[in-house]
Amino acid sequence: MPWLAVLLALGAALLFAVGAVAQQQVAAAHHGAGGGRLAVGLLTDRRWLAASFGNLLGYGLQATALTVGTLLLVQPLLITTLVFALPLGARWNARVITRGQVAWAVALTVALATFLLAGHPEGGHAVAPLRDWWTAIALCGGLALVMTGLSFVAGPRMRALGFAIVAGTCVGFGSALTKSVVRFAEHGPSVLFA
Repeated sequence: MPWLAVLLALGAALLFAVGAVAQQQVAAAHHGAGGGRLAVGLLTDRRWLAASFGNLLGYGLQATALTVGTLLLVQPLLITTLVFALPLGARWNARVITRGQVAWAVALTVALATFLLAGHPEGGHAVAPLRDWWTAIALCGGLALVMTGLSFVAGPRMRALGFAIVAGTCVGFGSALTKSVVRFAEHGPSVLFA
């Protein structure tokens, strides 16, 4: 197992967790604002911008991890963002972590470790031809559109779940594209832009 990729992916997950918790705090402070007022409020808030910069650094670590590790190794490790966010969110929001939340975090960690150690997530193709992307583009795009539409008419809890599914789909698809792009970037800017 390429340990450098593991360390970089865990570093990215930690940065994503810090960014997500900080952005949640800032967004909660703008409770009641909507639309343009919310967007302007967030984009002019130093904490939101700092958290966004942290997310950008996390994305850089993720892209670097994808240069030395496979997508099947790096992407599952990013789920540890949830494990890192749990104590951060509790600390920063003065909340208590329940036993159930700890149990789920442990279960997630054990499942991830089992997958990585027993599954040997290696191999595959770093770059797929464009014709192989069309099915994924259609499925992911269709799922994102349908879930977005359903989320707008759903109740608050289902709306949050629907948007989380859309975000997860887009992040996973973006990671696959990032893996392809970093392979081209290794050969220089001219190959990347070609």
